[in-house]
Amino acid sequence: MSEIATTDEIDKFVSLCVNVMRKLVKTNDFIVDALTEDRTDSRIFRFYDDLDLPDRLAKLYDCEWNMLGDLKAHAETHADSVEREFLARCRNFVTGVDEFARNAKKNLPTSIQRDVYVLHRAYLRELVLHHWTVLDIATGGYADIPGVGTRIGDLRTALEGLKEFRSVFISYASQDRDVVTTIRGHVEKFLEARHVFLWTYEKQSDSCEVLGVADSGIEGTAIWKAELARRMSLFDLALVLTSESYVKSGPCVYELDTILAARDDRALRMLPIRLSKCKLEDDAKIMGTEWFPKGDQRFRDLAPGTVEDLCVRTLAPSLVRVVTLLADRNAVGKFLRDLKWLEEQPDSSAAATA
Repeated sequence: MSEIATTDEIDKFVSLCVNVMRKLVKTNDFIVDALTEDRTDSRIFRFYDDLDLPDRLAKLYDCEWNMLGDLKAHAETHADSVEREFLARCRNFVTGVDEFARNAKKNLPTSIQRDVYVLHRAYLRELVLHHWTVLDIATGGYADIPGVGTRIGDLRTALEGLKEFRSVFISYASQDRDVVTTIRGHVEKFLEARHVFLWTYEKQSDSCEVLGVADSGIEGTAIWKAELARRMSLFDLALVLTSESYVKSGPCVYELDTILAARDDRALRMLPIRLSKCKLEDDAKIMGTEWFPKGDQRFRDLAPGTVEDLCVRTLAPSLVRVVTLLADRNAVGKFLRDLKWLEEQPDSSAAATA
């Protein structure tokens, strides 16, 4: 039978919870103040204020604060029956929250540099990843603890509201939706296990006049363009699925122009994926870009097994690698357009394991 924790051990645990809860509040206030104080760069102003990022970031800390508050209350309410082993698990979880939820604070970009906008974006990606780590800790071994399991859903919802910072945009023609489905089927489980997400418009039409978007109800060219501009301000990675259908689609051509402009303006990374032969392969604007698959291979000409192998061994791990680099402020300054980012894995087992 496990030993019951002493009053002194309970008191120390309660003090730990209170201390970390206070740190979370101070950390959130510090980060929001630091990230929004510079008004000399209009892009940073739009990035944080127009997208309500201060409020969205605060929800992460609110969820974690509530978790610790529930743990503290449980320890106080059951002070005469809390087992020492259980209390040790609770203490380990609180320490993990303290480490990861606040860890990115020390990497906060403080100096105004030429690439400060890029550094802010990289910092946010790192910050969000730390909170995903807290969720991993909670679900990985502490979901049965009162106050943790009941708050996991809240933290997951808050993080899903910030998926853009771990997302890859896919530009494609509606006629090629079957290939998008195939690619997602091969890579999505691997990516999401590492908190990397694919984002697409679920297009019902490739008409310039009316563009329906099933997942968000966006219709009409003007509204769609505004939403695309907002979304593209968040993404730093884009996959372009090239085909004759893509070339003939007005919205796809507009998306490609938007992607190319973002590439030139802030070094957005673009990976064209050959579905079928089209004139974009000879377009001077993108012909010098690294393509996937390499050589003269095109997805629609390949056997299903070859497509799966390319996606699992090369595409999925490469996307994770690039998203990881984008969250590293030391690497992102060197993350130029000529960096080769497709890396084949020696075998499919590592990439296929979620």
